[in-house]
Amino acid sequence: MGKPRKVLAKTDSGSRKRDFTMDSLLRWMSPHLDTCGLVAYDFPDTGRGLRATVPISAGSRLLRCAAPRCFTAARVSSHPAFRGAGELPKTAPLDCLVLFLMYEDSVGASSPYAPYIASLPRTFTNPLYPFLLRDHDETSFGSGDSDVEDLLRVQHGEYCKSWKNISAVTASELGSLRGIFNKERFMWAWFVVATRSLYIDQQQPALVPFVDLLNHSPHAQVRIEWNAGGQTFEIFTETAYKAGDQVFINYGAHDNNKLAVYYGFVCLDNPLVEVKLDWDYTLAVCPCLSEDKIKFLKSYGAYEPLVCSYTGFTFTSNLFLWIAFYDGQNYWSQLEKAEKMPTGERCKNAVLKLLRDELSLTKYRHYDNYSYRTNTPSLFQLLADEKASILRANIDRLPSQCNCCDDDSCCDDGGGSPPDYDYMDTY
Repeated sequence: MGKPRKVLAKTDSGSRKRDFTMDSLLRWMSPHLDTCGLVAYDFPDTGRGLRATVPISAGSRLLRCAAPRCFTAARVSSHPAFRGAGELPKTAPLDCLVLFLMYEDSVGASSPYAPYIASLPRTFTNPLYPFLLRDHDETSFGSGDSDVEDLLRVQHGEYCKSWKNISAVTASELGSLRGIFNKERFMWAWFVVATRSLYIDQQQPALVPFVDLLNHSPHAQVRIEWNAGGQTFEIFTETAYKAGDQVFINYGAHDNNKLAVYYGFVCLDNPLVEVKLDWDYTLAVCPCLSEDKIKFLKSYGAYEPLVCSYTGFTFTSNLFLWIAFYDGQNYWSQLEKAEKMPTGERCKNAVLKLLRDELSLTKYRHYDNYSYRTNTPSLFQLLADEKASILRANIDRLPSQCNCCDDDSCCDDGGGSPPDYDYMDTY
């Protein structure tokens, strides 16, 4: 949520100048915010985030914010500009927050929330953002990966639904606000809410200024609470930090595909990254499955695409392979073996073919048709490189020579090692 803004802007000489929008935000927040020793800071690898000025032990409170500076759908629906609008409470919570930001942005410096509005980013690194800016009608978003394309289609659908909902509200009972509703302002407000919201539960987003500077780490463990009858918002950490450390929050159990699409960055130390192999191709390469085998695999959730990570294939993927290449009838006997992949030559050759062919496809796809042109690898390219690295790691676990033919180079994966990036996120 703290990306891609920077609290300290670097000059060409390498010096730093003060970000006065942050000073203004903190003055505006001060009666309602307890920072617990956290300060905004410009980190070289993640951009703006929050740094501990004192040691923080596990179980400690990180931040506390009073309700007047916590924006939820329930609170903004009582906004003076929205009074008398019977449709607003029926609008999705996210759309209420989008409409609130659009209105306050249109008011400008006279808005009572101007310090917060001024602190928000005006552009975003989400892959969908430049796509929408350029009014593309294509069905492909240019990622070169079917899983990423699926996520982008879902997000695009959410965006279009929100646009339709707010269009309807401003055209009817909030007709007086029609003048503030345009594509540019809606796009800005929608991405702010989509990328910076904290969730009280799965359905209730909240915007909490300053708190939204906390960056994501898959290793962070936090607890979010509303106390005193919903009048105080608090975050507690189960992770200890030293003075000078960046303090993190956890956005959820997201792999890098989802982080890239929904938040505009990736974590190169993400333990949740996986590669899903093409299902139709897997069924074509593996032996034909009988109805009994399919029924057995479905009962264990193993009749699905094979999935591997840096540590190998998942239990259900191994189980699929054990059953697919098993010639007997006692399928139950294969369950205890599924912690590891089968070692038979037929299975190893099939898996090598699946991995190497997937690697070839990954290497030769075209990535990032719509991304920003920067000196750092694009999000799509980072995802592709990570996928290739996982595929190579699993190929290395299997025999280096393919036994499917006499030609050692027939299944060559192209060699090479994965790129070594010295930063966690890309913008």
